[in-house]
Amino acid sequence: MSIVATSRRKTQLQKKIDRLVGPVYGIKTANGCPRSYKNFTYVRQYNKLKHKFASYFKPTVAAYSHGSNLKVSPTLDSKSTLVYLDFDTHTKGNSADVKTLFDRLRHYIPGLLDGTINARGGSNWLVVRTRECKGGNVWHSLATDKEYNALIVEFQRRLQLLGADLDIEHIEVKGKVYERNDDERGQLLSVKCGDLLKCPTEDKYVDQKPISFEELKAIVASLPVIPYAAPAATSVSPQSPKAAKKKAGSFHSRTLTDEQIANLDTLARKADMWFKDRPKVAPGRHAITARRFAEILTALVVLEPNADGTNPYKRHEKFINAMCDEGHFQHRYRHEVYKQVRDYLSHCGLLNWQDHTYSFGDGKSKGRACKFEAAHELIEAVTNVLDGLTKQPSTLITTSMRLNVYMVPVLAHSVGVLSFNLRQREMERWVEEHSYAHAA
Repeated sequence: MSIVATSRRKTQLQKKIDRLVGPVYGIKTANGCPRSYKNFTYVRQYNKLKHKFASYFKPTVAAYSHGSNLKVSPTLDSKSTLVYLDFDTHTKGNSADVKTLFDRLRHYIPGLLDGTINARGGSNWLVVRTRECKGGNVWHSLATDKEYNALIVEFQRRLQLLGADLDIEHIEVKGKVYERNDDERGQLLSVKCGDLLKCPTEDKYVDQKPISFEELKAIVASLPVIPYAAPAATSVSPQSPKAAKKKAGSFHSRTLTDEQIANLDTLARKADMWFKDRPKVAPGRHAITARRFAEILTALVVLEPNADGTNPYKRHEKFINAMCDEGHFQHRYRHEVYKQVRDYLSHCGLLNWQDHTYSFGDGKSKGRACKFEAAHELIEAVTNVLDGLTKQPSTLITTSMRLNVYMVPVLAHSVGVLSFNLRQREMERWVEEHSYAHAA
């Protein structure tokens, strides 16, 4: 549906946009500057109109007729608002690199839609839920204007690091809201301008599933904190020179080649297809992106247990950090994330456990690690993807449902046909009793 109205009435797309934007808009003029009203006008009209202010200053039908030249403002006064991703190649840059950056970002935001890309750059939008219902019809903001704007600024900084090696002129995230300063009586004293962003031109961008403020915060936290570097074209063994300098045990492992490292992004996409119910957030609100999940999968497959079957998590920590130091992995080891992924694979039946118990050393005696290893199906599937083979074992896709298959006869014999939610609760209780969730 076109954003430009064909009559005096607003189109359905325009009405949807109205519900996501604030009471400030501008029209991009010939000299490139959006035309909008000044801050003192905002303050005066806000104090005059109060609750009618938002609807009074929504873009008019005439404003929507300017199409992509219409600039709208995000807001915390609605249930959801817009964030605009703007990658410019106006005077220099490569549109192919814009697509690459969108693909990289999709590993952190799996539901990211395909953006619009042309010779001048690329555009995309996110819908962010900024309010939640506390009961009845009472909605509360999930963040203050200053907290929200700080997150948008950090989002832009992290995104620029993600595209540091790409030929893109400007990488911008536009979504800052107006910061208002009220007095004790609720009168607006002053206001700090937010962003004016390009208006969405298609229904799909405003109809997409919103992400919450907390989810956006977790996504931003998972983005790189150092400039992104493409994988080096050299063969690497998990026992790297950097890891060898830190004398803390040896790696019993299969070797990763440069081709396999280059296929880690492919593994991330495949893993998202195999494990649609995989965990997305670990305790402490650490995001588990598709790429991070694939890196932990690789570590679990590559690192073999000791001769006695023990598989210390410290070995996995050193391997993941060594790969990250060399620029092959994007995320350093974090135990909460590693444990969440490992326990999930255990629930799916893709890790073979010999002993779930463990003990810590006390100075007089050494500790003892759990005994487990990756199942053959998981090793085969992961190595096939890393090796670039198209054949995928059909057993892996059904293996994640193995627990369901095992538990249905046990649960259904006296209850009959069980609802999914009831079966899920019973399965979780069964898993807890078998101590998968408590393994170190």
